[in-house]
Amino acid sequence: MARKQSPEKLRQRIELFSQKLIKASPKVDIQETEEEKSERKKRLLKNFEKFCFFYFPKIAKSEFAAWHKKYYRHIIKHDECYVAIKVSRDFAKSSVTILLIVFLYLNGEIKSLGLFSHSEDQATKLIAPIKVALEKNDQLIRDFGQFKGSKWKDDWFITKDGASFMAFGSGQTPRGGKDPEESTRFDFILFDDFDHPEVCLNEDRLNKAWKYVQGDVIPALHVSGKKRIIFLNNKIAEDCIIERAYKKALDPAILNALRLTVNLRDKNGNSNWPEAYTNEQVNMMYALAGEEAETEYDNNPTADGKEWLEEYFIYRKLPPLSKYQFLLSYLDSGFKKTQYSDTKALPLLGYYQGEFHLRWIMCRNADLPAQADWHYILEDIF
Repeated sequence: MARKQSPEKLRQRIELFSQKLIKASPKVDIQETEEEKSERKKRLLKNFEKFCFFYFPKIAKSEFAAWHKKYYRHIIKHDECYVAIKVSRDFAKSSVTILLIVFLYLNGEIKSLGLFSHSEDQATKLIAPIKVALEKNDQLIRDFGQFKGSKWKDDWFITKDGASFMAFGSGQTPRGGKDPEESTRFDFILFDDFDHPEVCLNEDRLNKAWKYVQGDVIPALHVSGKKRIIFLNNKIAEDCIIERAYKKALDPAILNALRLTVNLRDKNGNSNWPEAYTNEQVNMMYALAGEEAETEYDNNPTADGKEWLEEYFIYRKLPPLSKYQFLLSYLDSGFKKTQYSDTKALPLLGYYQGEFHLRWIMCRNADLPAQADWHYILEDIF
């Protein structure tokens, strides 16, 4: 199961990120006329990447990855969309999304945003960089004026032109907003790090969280008009919110759905963000993370199994195969990255008078041809 960052570590990361948002130092011609300034702003508001490199050079230090481009282009193009991305840790999912939100807001595309995470404290930390960018980025303020409105709290701030940004933890009601007199229905909903390992271990709690997503949060959007819905998380369990959202995106009634699975390495074992991370750096992180790398970087959650003890088994003479009510043989033959990535097993199980009998099993590291041979071996034996 994936490890979550401590609140203190997350706070330090957010503060560092926020400071980088402030330290914008674009080269602006001091002789620039108002007309030239207006034309420059128009150009930047039509190009997201140039916007980021100009206003946030301390954040946008590397070229965008291929998935970043597909992600932001889809959201900019479609003001009604549903996006679910299972993305590796440390792939700038939150950073790019924060910059995208500022970009869309300045283009008049956001009037009311709700950011949802697994706790209110986490959501407040994740929304903080938006507030910091609008409050302290000198170049943004020089170009667009002051943004600070009458309400300017950490978990909810409203800009001077009336755009609302709210942070919610799982279970907090977004119905009508935090102040019905001032808030409007959302036109942008972001679920960032909404999954929590303890919730994913309990099916009832997970079902409750999913019911909250579908029953409380989604209906807080307008039925008509703009509605951008985004889920971002690495897959931390076989059943989790990001996985359910990912499957939900297949519903043909959902307009402009986008599903992406973004691992740290591609199918050939190379860096999936070569503009930022070399193969050597990526390989080192896999080595350091050990067994957790599958969960944190490959969206393939792993969990320790239980040891089967000798006393669990009863040994006796078994009936002929013709006596069994059911016989089942199954092999999950998937593997990746190396020829002998996983230990695989092919058992033959029989159901007889309320008991399960293990009639035969093959269990070892093997490539795909060897695994296929097991079935022929099984057939020859029985």
